[in-house]
Parts: sequence; structure tokens; C-alpha cells
Amino acid sequence: MRLIDVNAFLEREKQFQSWLWGKPNLTVFVERDDMNKDYCILSHRWGNEVCYQEMVELANMGNRREIRRRDGYHKILRTCEQTKNDGFKWLWVDTCCIDKQSSSELSETINSMYHWYKNSGRCYTYLHDTIFFPTKRDDEKFKGFNGWPEWFSRGWTLQELIAPKDLQFFNKDWKCIGDKQTLAFKLEEITRVPSSVLRDGLSSYRPSVAQVMSWAADRRTTRVEDRAYSLMGLLDVNMPMLYGEGKKAFQRLQLEVIRTSNDQTIFAWDPEGKTRRTSSVLADDLGLFKDCHDVVEIEPKEFNRKMLSVWSSSLSAVTDMPVAIPDDQGLHVFTIANAGIQMWLPVVPYYGCPSVFQAALACRKGDSMMPMTIDLASFGSNYYRYIGAIGRPQPLPEYQQLYLACRDDARHDFTFEVDDSAVSGFSRCGIFPPIPDVVLPNSYCIALSTTNPLATVVYADSSAKVYFAIAFGYCFGQEWVHVVCEQQNVPSADHFAKKVDERMRNSGAAYAQRMAEVHFGKEGEPYYTKHGHLPKSIWAVNVVYGARGRSGNCKVSIDVVQCAGCCGGRPGWTLTNPHPVTPVALLHTAANLRVCCSHNMDTATRSEFNRLRDSFHAICHRSPNDRKEVAIKPFMDVFGIRHLKDLVGNITFFERLASFSGAVPWGPTRRREHYISQLFVSESVALVVRKVHPIVNTLGFAVRILISFQVSAHPVTRMSSLSKILLLPS
Repeated sequence: MRLIDVNAFLEREKQFQSWLWGKPNLTVFVERDDMNKDYCILSHRWGNEVCYQEMVELANMGNRREIRRRDGYHKILRTCEQTKNDGFKWLWVDTCCIDKQSSSELSETINSMYHWYKNSGRCYTYLHDTIFFPTKRDDEKFKGFNGWPEWFSRGWTLQELIAPKDLQFFNKDWKCIGDKQTLAFKLEEITRVPSSVLRDGLSSYRPSVAQVMSWAADRRTTRVEDRAYSLMGLLDVNMPMLYGEGKKAFQRLQLEVIRTSNDQTIFAWDPEGKTRRTSSVLADDLGLFKDCHDVVEIEPKEFNRKMLSVWSSSLSAVTDMPVAIPDDQGLHVFTIANAGIQMWLPVVPYYGCPSVFQAALACRKGDSMMPMTIDLASFGSNYYRYIGAIGRPQPLPEYQQLYLACRDDARHDFTFEVDDSAVSGFSRCGIFPPIPDVVLPNSYCIALSTTNPLATVVYADSSAKVYFAIAFGYCFGQEWVHVVCEQQNVPSADHFAKKVDERMRNSGAAYAQRMAEVHFGKEGEPYYTKHGHLPKSIWAVNVVYGARGRSGNCKVSIDVVQCAGCCGGRPGWTLTNPHPVTPVALLHTAANLRVCCSHNMDTATRSEFNRLRDSFHAICHRSPNDRKEVAIKPFMDVFGIRHLKDLVGNITFFERLASFSGAVPWGPTRRREHYISQLFVSESVALVVRKVHPIVNTLGFAVRILISFQVSAHPVTRMSSLSKILLLPS
């Protein structure tokens, strides 16, 4: 380690003050072994500091007066004076003893810093913002620093408090105002670090991983990565510095701890369940360990005895079978693989929720003698941390070897664009729990995230007191939608919403799994429909779940239609458009249906129709090779698509089609023939119409187009071959 030669530094400063340059090239730095314990070390808050290069070249620099006026230089000077008075020859200061231009030296220093503080002969802690050591919290004087001097709120100073055996506090005037040994109980109140740790060190107390992280939960650092790096010494791990990785540094820190320890308290973050979210089993922020100050380990043998005792009493009422517990060897061993963290855990499923389990950890909280539990949800082959399960677990436990997900690469928010303009007879009562929703014409948006992963929208027929709900969820990075149409004995829509919300809390993981299975292996971005029958009626709720548009949002359309008698069996998602349709044939169909009803449009709709029709005719005059490239452009803005095939099953397309058609009579035959004569008809239309029909019918419309073809180039001949075109409301 590089240390300041205290005598050389003070001699050089004396020469600066007296303008004597007998030895202008005094060497102020020396290399020493930190095991000698004959050096002092400084702990402080950074300000206007002096770096290593400035300290080396100070005698030859023209701006040395400016450097010597800095608070950082004055701080080093006073520390050197105190070091000499205490009989030490060497001093380490992080601001000037590290060459930060060398990444390798910086990484080595950070990995060794805890031991340097631990092996120091004395540590000086400089509290620059106080005269007396504080005896009580003062939020006005120390605003923004938890009511105590700033030094107590920083991340790096935690290890600088714990590591040194001999630590002395100095005020802003460099007067000693106490030491760690005599102030241990007050320091415990300020920092939550047990006084026994402050007096005797970590080795005597053996705190759990969760406890160490809880001490740092409220502390801050300038760089987000330093929140993790500053804990390496306290957790006795080493890892390379990768500034720029952001919060991934904390994930790497946890993985390094798992590689060197079998302490399961690392999975016990957020023991109160304050954050309602689903994620990997690793905490994504240090603050989640804030309430873990009293979480301690349970030895493996003791853990097995406690679990056997608890489970035996639970099982006595249902079975006489003994609980099978694996051998101790390997039971508390973690293995990190590409599939996740492999380990054995005792788990029990929740009632009515096949995907959510309660798992016991070999740790306890506070004075409780019973092991702590966390909830896990299965998704694919991995298990994720799940918060928000409601109900009680089943009484049949089982030790299982699980793969716990240690990565959470999914996006952290998701938005549904919901259109319920086709719902008739029911009114939307609201969203539960209340979340910000953006109301659009005939639609609304629901924004979900990992912290708000569920929203339930209730629709009611107030006259008949019939309700149905659409649940929107986001779990494991997978969005899901579910229809709830059951017999309800509830007094109001609010009660129904809460009832559905409680059910969805436990079932969300299963619905996300099913939605992922529906999507698996599907090319492109197809649409799916789901059917829910309203009890004691002939009506059903149809939900069309669509692909993401350019906005990245998922489109959902809701409709109430007459049930076609297909409610037998378990309802599931049905692929709306399983067959591909050629772009040119699709354009033909779009133009035909739109032109026939164009005389019933309002001004705004007619303007949009004319623009689309002109674009369509421009495409028709291009060569077949150019049609595919050009055809997509005029329809992207209107329908929000990326491929022409997305028009089949596209909700917006058929909503607009319905608004264009309506139920208005065709009008005079001559006018109808005028519009029909403009059609570009091909034999592909019949094929496309047969595939379009069930999709349009899903949204409550029946389209029947009876075409007999006699291909001719002349418009009149082509018109005579068209026997009948009808648009009828369902």
C-alpha cells in the first residue's frame, strides 16, 4: 500500500511556508506492508480534494498556492500533525494515496480497503459539520442526512466505522470529541450496528448477511455501483470493479456471497412484504434489507429439527406418513448454474394456486424460534420470488431441489390499450386497485409494473345486478388477461372487484404461465380470443387479446355477444388468425368493404376513407413485385401494424370497419352501383372473406359477401359478375 511519509510531508510544507527550497524534491510517498500496523488512516467526507498526481508534483506546480488553500489539503495537513503527535510515522488517505488513473490500482485498493482500515494503528474520523458529538437526532441541522452528521449517511464510511479497532472522532476544528469504544451505544442508536460489533469486531458477533446489508440500507454513495462495492470487505468477498454496470453490481455482489457462503438470510429480504412485486430471488436494491437487522441464521441440524416438529404437528390430522428429509450433506449447499441457483428447500403449495409455494429458510427473525418463509412462484423451469399471495398453504410439505431465478431481465412496465366501445348493456364501474389510467376515445390505457402488477376492471348491469370483470396482470415479464364471469352474491361492484383481486393475487403466476404457453412457438404477433359465459343468461363476454403495435402496448378489445353454445369445457385462448393471408388479397378485401359503405360516413371518416382508397388504387397500379414493399406504408399510421398480415385479426381495423358500415340501408341502387363499379375485384376476395368472417363476428358483426366471379378487365362486366353484397348487423 502507498502511504504518506508524515515527516517528509510536514517538512515540505514547512519549506513552502518559509520559502526555503533546500530539498525541493522531498518524496512524500512510500510503499509499506499494511500488516505492520504502524500507520494511521483517515476517514472523512470528500470535498475539494487533492489527488495523487497533484500531491507528487506539488513542488513543481505553478498553482500550488491554490492547491494548498483547498479544504482537502488542509485536512491532510492536520491529519499528518495529529499522526506525528500520536507517535506514528505513516498515514493513508484515500484521496491522494490512490492513483485513480490506474484502473488496476483502483480495483486492488477497493478490494483491500477493509483490511487496510482493520490493520491500521489508529483511525481518525473527521466530522466536518459539527463541533460536539451529537447526542440526539437533529433533522433541521443535518437535513438530508437522516438527522445525524453527514459522515453517518455515506456508504463507504460503514466499513470505516466497523473495521478499525481504535477509532477517534474529531470535530470541524480538529478537536477530539470521543472514540468508538466509549461511544458504542450511541453509535448503535445512530447506525443500527450492534455495540458488540463496534467494540469487538465482526468475528466475535458473526452477523448474518442480511444484517450486514440492513446496516447499509439507508446509506448513499455518489456512484450507484459503490453501494455494492463498499460492502465487499464487510461480507468478505472480492470481485472486479465495473463502473458503468449500475445496479448489476449489487446482483454480482449477492452471487459472490452465495458462492462463498451457505447463509440463506440473503434470500430473506423484505420480510414484511412491503413491496408487492414478483422478481428473481435476489434483491435488486440494497434498501430491501432495511428490516433485516434482526434476521439470524439457523444451523442446518437445528433447522431440520424445527421443521420436522412443525410439520409433524400439522400432518397429524391428515396423515401418519413421516416427513422425508434429505441428508444434511448437500441440503444447505448452493450451486450457481446458467439455469439459476440450485438448492434444496422445503416447500408447500397454496390452496387453489398450483403455481405459488411457501418455502422455509434456515433463518429466523427476532425472538421467534420458527424459521422464516418466503413465497415462490414457478414459471417455466425456474422459481421466482413472489409477494402478494393470499390464503394459507397446504399441510403437506416436501423437500424439493429447485432452480431459483437469479436474473430479472424483463421490462419493468407494461401498458394495455383497452377498447370496450362494443360493450352494450354494461357500464364500466372503475379499476381496482385505483391506478392512473389514461382515457382515450372509446378506450382507456392501464399501465402496470413490477410494483403494481395487477388491475381489475369491473363492468356492471345495474338493473340486473350482474357483474363481470377483466383482470389485467404482469408477472415474470409476461402480460396476461383473464375473464371472470361467475355467479356473484355480492352487494356492489366494489365488493366484486375486491373478491376478484384477491383471487388474482394467487392465480396471476398461473395465468402468466398459460399466456406464455399460448405464445410459445407462434410466429409474428397474432391475436387471440377468450370466451366467458355470463351466468343464467344467453350472453357471453368475448375478449380479443392482440399483439403489440408500434407503441409496444398490448391491445385488448372487449365485447358482449350472444353465446353460440360453445361454453362446455375449460375456457382458454384461441388463435384468431392461424392462416396467413397475402397482402394484395387483403387490400382487395379492405377496399371492397369500405367502398360499399362510404356514402354513410361522416366528414372525418370520409376524409380518412378517401386517403386510404387513393393509397389502395396507387398500390394496384404498381407492379406485383413493388406491391409488397409499398402496401404497408399507408396503413401503418391508421392500424398501427408492422406487417400487412397483421390486418387480419387487427382490432382497430375491424372497429373502424364497423363504424364505417353501421346499419344504414344501402340507399338508391344507382348510387350503390356507382361505388361497386370502382371495386378492384379478384378471385382472392372470396378466400379472404371466409377467413375474415369469424373475426368480424367475434366483435359482434356478421359479414356475408356472396360473389360469383367472371374475370373481366372491363368494370361493367366485372360489376355484372358481382351477384350480391350485404353488410348486416348481428
